[in-house]
Amino acid sequence: MGYLSVRAFARAIGVDDKSVREAIDKGRLVAALHENPKNGWVEIDEEIGRREWVDNRDPSAALSAELNGNSLDQDELTPEEKKIVENNNSFASRRAEREFWNAKMARLAYEERSGTLVDATKVRAEAFAFGRRVRDTMLNLPERLATELAAEQDPTKVHARLSEEIRTALRSVVDA
Repeated sequence: MGYLSVRAFARAIGVDDKSVREAIDKGRLVAALHENPKNGWVEIDEEIGRREWVDNRDPSAALSAELNGNSLDQDELTPEEKKIVENNNSFASRRAEREFWNAKMARLAYEERSGTLVDATKVRAEAFAFGRRVRDTMLNLPERLATELAAEQDPTKVHARLSEEIRTALRSVVDA
């Protein structure tokens, strides 16, 4: 096949040369580029360029190309070309990663709006406040019951009164 100018490569793949220049600027065509030593112009290896053009474009466009029979086989790449293509952060992989994170963010937003996801700082603050209410209520029991229980001689009555006050105190904390 050989090297083609940007304009000739564009004609060969059926697009305008502006699209090819944009693809070069965006890094979609890397391995196929070659600088002509005679005039310094950028030339494109047609075979590698066709592969990169198909592999590094929008996945929806790639699907339509496969339906039209324009897909190229990755097995035809040399080991050096495979290494270059694998190391190249392709458009498709970047877009897939972006779509993955957009889906994660959309899921988080949905869960937050539906009430299944809550702010961890709010949960910690509420748990701390609840623990403080329990502590304060329980620490107030001796102050309220000390004189009453000191006068009582029957251990069964002391136990019953303590149990009743503890249950009442815990119910008041839960209801508050």
